[in-house]
Amino acid sequence: MNKLYFWSITSARSGFLFGFDTMVISGAEQKIQELWKLSDGLHGLAIASAL
Repeated sequence: MNKLYFWSITSARSGFLFGFDTMVISGAEQKIQELWKLSDGLHGLAIASAL
């Protein structure tokens, strides 16, 4: 039972952190493209790498 509880909490935290990272990157991605003057292709590569 302890392993099930541990892995449930671990999975929930992982999902939360991935969603939080995605939200932060989504909020900053246009500013990143503007500041670094990235083409559309390089912009996509940079955002995919960040995720």
